[in-house]
Amino acid sequence: MSHTGFNRWRLALDGRRSGLDSLSALRDARRELSLLPGKQVVVTQSGAHLASLAAAIQERVSDLRDRDLFVELPVRDFRLVPAGQAAHPPVVAFPGSPPSSERDVQVTLGLDKGGEPGTVKIVATVINQEHPNSPANTILVGVCPCQDDKYDELAAMLDTHLPQLDSLLRDGVWVRGVRRPVRLILGCDYAAQCNVVGRKGASATQPCLHCLSTRSSSEKQTVLDAAFGTLQDLVVGRTLREATHFSNRMAAGGAMLMVGQPGTPRHHSSVERRPLLAVHPRQIVPIPLHTTQGVNHRYLRLAIEMVMVQRSAIDGPLSWRQAGTDFAEELVQLLHEKVRVRPTSFHGGLFIGRDYHTIGDHSDVVCAALKCKVSQDHLDAYERAWSIWNRVRRTLNRAVIIPADESARFRADTAVMVTLLKRSFPWLSISPKLHILMCHAPDFLECFGSIGLYGEQGLEAWHGRYGQNAVKYPGATELERAAAFMREMALAREAGADVLSRHSPKRRPSKTGARKATKVGDKRRRENKPQ
Repeated sequence: MSHTGFNRWRLALDGRRSGLDSLSALRDARRELSLLPGKQVVVTQSGAHLASLAAAIQERVSDLRDRDLFVELPVRDFRLVPAGQAAHPPVVAFPGSPPSSERDVQVTLGLDKGGEPGTVKIVATVINQEHPNSPANTILVGVCPCQDDKYDELAAMLDTHLPQLDSLLRDGVWVRGVRRPVRLILGCDYAAQCNVVGRKGASATQPCLHCLSTRSSSEKQTVLDAAFGTLQDLVVGRTLREATHFSNRMAAGGAMLMVGQPGTPRHHSSVERRPLLAVHPRQIVPIPLHTTQGVNHRYLRLAIEMVMVQRSAIDGPLSWRQAGTDFAEELVQLLHEKVRVRPTSFHGGLFIGRDYHTIGDHSDVVCAALKCKVSQDHLDAYERAWSIWNRVRRTLNRAVIIPADESARFRADTAVMVTLLKRSFPWLSISPKLHILMCHAPDFLECFGSIGLYGEQGLEAWHGRYGQNAVKYPGATELERAAAFMREMALAREAGADVLSRHSPKRRPSKTGARKATKVGDKRRRENKPQ
């Protein structure tokens, strides 16, 4: 509501007798809020950023504590360490840090590029609350207009916040008078995760951020393949990365581009740059939103590929391309008419996230369209794969603590699903997302009790909020608009009287013997002063 609209409502409700503050009082409160450490914004060449991420997180935790909304999230089991190694502390231990015996406060940090013109949003979330993925419960840390979100650009964007993250991990946060350690969890899409930890991405020799498996068999990497296996192997147990795999490479002089000789198990050619964050490999979120989009899209592509394989077997190798094109158009039309979803240009001609859930709930429509167009063996395997995936999808995305029996069923279902796909459709290659879903998502679920609580929905929602509201804030450049938007969002976060009372200077007590205003009508009382 604008100031003019608010003032009209206040006057209509009988002015100060309505209990609504005047515009001057609102401006004073806004000025006080803007001076708080967690709400100040700095502008650099990379974008607009919160001046103190640590203060903003402490504000959020204090607000949750004061309203009795702080939720304890004990980690069930952190035994996920490489074979033959001792267990590593779940949180980064600095000299003077809070004792690890205290329950930690879980904080996710994510960044993602989106919108038009493109901007990278950096978002932090305190997981110890209900509905942490709601945009209102997240902290917008930075808005960075950019043309690209590669490693060098992300390094400049995170440069402002790295000292604050070190301070947060070293000093922890205060909860009910007790200093607690902070567990930093990396939550963003796979490409951003790879850039943050200094890796090449899906094309790397060892593309998984959790284990040392290679992408596929190669003559140049036979020793690595034999030692760690490949993503294409239908084996759940993998050689996990050391707890300090990424932090060991945060050398001041640059990244350790290789360890050991090429072709040996100690040669990690996939770490090409200095990691931007020292993240524990078991504290990297298995990206539930993007995994759901990727797996659903792979299932739709698989339907088209089955039609192409069947037509090629019947009519010869020259007919498969046209058959695939015709069925793709038929499938898009069918999904629009019966499921009421359609691809969007904003997502590169793909479906948006919630539409993939709708498609999964109506997977029988896709299976029915394949009858008499593919072999019966392929159709039976495809229907069973959809059935298993729909169970996996719901557990993967549900933002609650998952019961232990459902976690065990999730582990079994993911292994059965990927095995079924690989054996029934030999041409299918196991992507890093499918590999993470089968081999590492069950471990994360067992350890933290949920995957959906740590998802990317809150981060993705900021793209829409910025696109809808950035035009309301003046600025000659996109950077100036981003700075105005950041200031407004920082003030809108927990802008309550309790926040002001915690940080605003207290009035000095009156001198001994001074006459105090005790009568209701005393004009020295604040409520009796003219507004």
